Amino acid sequence: MTIDKKVLLPEEPYIQGRDSRKAFLVGGGIGVAAEGKSAAQVFKAYMEKNNIDLGKIVVDSFEDNIRKDRILILRDDSSYKLNLKVNVYGFAESRFLGLVTPEVYRKPLMNISATMVDINGMVIWQKTGYVTSNSDKVTEYTFEELAKNPSKTIESLSEIAALVASELMDDFRSN
Repeated sequence: MTIDKKVLLPEEPYIQGRDSRKAFLVGGGIGVAAEGKSAAQVFKAYMEKNNIDLGKIVVDSFEDNIRKDRILILRDDSSYKLNLKVNVYGFAESRFLGLVTPEVYRKPLMNISATMVDINGMVIWQKTGYVTSNSDKVTEYTFEELAKNPSKTIESLSEIAALVASELMDDFRSN
């Protein structure tokens, strides 16, 4: 099986929470270049500035899961291709809308559709999986922590992508 490296992504991430725009403008070093843009647009600019490639993160997560569980054999010349589409990704408040503590913590969320097709484009298997910001399996951060340290953003997005990949490949294995 081959994984298509061209992952379809939504136009903008889902970014929930107060002061998110400011955190990435200031802490993320986006500054006046993004003045007048939404929090989602500022976060997208932050990702671009820091070379955070969500498509690569998602593909790597699926490859790691497939290799670890030996579900399939990955080959470049395969008759089967796995196409991936990120329907939604981003960060949302994780502690009852920030009312529990003075700092507002965020957790990632992600929704991915996976479709396996044969050499003729016929769909062999298709499934959508997701993990929300309510999951206790993902690490929470403040937007300030994410903005100041792009490696935390990569770590967070990798963590959620791995969970969704595992969920989807578990479904593939059981069908």
